[in-house]
Amino acid sequence: MAGYTWRAVDGEFRVEVDIGGLQKGLVLDTGFTSPACVVGLHVSRSTYQRLRAMGAISEQYSCEVCLADGSTDTTTLGQVEAQLLFDSHPIGPRLKTYIVDGGEDAEELVGTCFFHHIQGGALTWDFTFQTITLNIQD
Repeated sequence: MAGYTWRAVDGEFRVEVDIGGLQKGLVLDTGFTSPACVVGLHVSRSTYQRLRAMGAISEQYSCEVCLADGSTDTTTLGQVEAQLLFDSHPIGPRLKTYIVDGGEDAEELVGTCFFHHIQGGALTWDFTFQTITLNIQD
């Protein structure tokens, strides 16, 4: 079993994810989730449109989302294949998840539901040393 450790920088955990061939640094947001746990990624409109132009997005839908302030909005989501990266090297399985177009100024996030789809893995959060470690069968 391999272990991969990320250290918080300025209180945030940044992880690299390959989304349909596009490598992005995303912030781990434990508050970003979805009721059926199918939405794992939240990106800016320009990233979403770039992925769509690359042909990386399938099954595109309009949907209503609940924002952090409790209000709702309508946006677009689509299915993508994504994989975690560590030092730009793929780790774990490629996953199918949904990605949300968060709008022009959206912070780009990876949510807890992304990690829930990694079978055979465990994520450990060390509060003292401000690290998270993913242990996974490679």
